[in-house]
Amino acid sequence: MTKSNLSQLMLIKIKYKSVIGLTIPIALFPIDELISAFKDLILILQKVFPLLNDRMMKEKLNELGKHITIENVSSEVIFELIKELFNEIRKHKGLKLIEVDMKNLQLMVKFY
Repeated sequence: MTKSNLSQLMLIKIKYKSVIGLTIPIALFPIDELISAFKDLILILQKVFPLLNDRMMKEKLNELGKHITIENVSSEVIFELIKELFNEIRKHKGLKLIEVDMKNLQLMVKFY
């Protein structure tokens, strides 16, 4: 799927007492670039500080491993999964990610 088929905008709509409304548009392409930039930064830090990275990853995986079993996971794989998840969500144009309707407050997060 090409990038043109992905959602390019996320709208956060907040309405208070059906009188005051606020719509916040968020462009999604900078978030995509930010994920890639963090991945590159982590790869550079792994090369510069290999012992620090190994110790940090081991601590985090041990902490996470209390809940699920993880073997041989690298930070590169983690960022690839995050990017895949983000792009998978963006494939669904018109997706309402959040829709909350309370007495005085309405909140909606939708992809366009």
